Amino acid sequence: MHERAVAVFAKAPVPGRAKTRMSPPWRPWQAAALSHAFLRDTLDAAARVPGTDPWLFYTPPRARAWFARRLPAAFAMAAQEGGDLTERCAHSVRFLFGRGYRRMVQIGTDTPQVRAAHLREALEMLESCDMVLGPSRDGGYYLLGLAVPAAEIYRGVTMGRGDVART
Repeated sequence: MHERAVAVFAKAPVPGRAKTRMSPPWRPWQAAALSHAFLRDTLDAAARVPGTDPWLFYTPPRARAWFARRLPAAFAMAAQEGGDLTERCAHSVRFLFGRGYRRMVQIGTDTPQVRAAHLREALEMLESCDMVLGPSRDGGYYLLGLAVPAAEIYRGVTMGRGDVART
């Protein structure tokens, strides 16, 4: 086990349940195929960060076998736990720090442009600060990194809003 972890949050790319805001104009199977491609790109980036343990936090729980067949060998897996994304993100912080990790980065699968170098840079920044945030243009963020087990940073945060990076 390393001291650093990359937590990838993923939803099974099921037609009609993945990328639903894209349907229409896309057909549900097309949106799911895009979701699957994003997932592959993100898993590849996370698996390429040296000195780091990659974790997949997946949903729904019944999709464990589907994800297990597709994960790079280095990955460990855990089901997402919590009623909404905010709770599930906080749970992953407690989960990973509870297993002895000293630094972690969380990322979803909606940012396939993020490469291993971005993840490595965020983890390196955590050597000199407690938190890093990768802000996105829509007011949210694509990456959150912690060097302290501060799951409480999610208290009162509603994910998916344009001001989430400021809360």
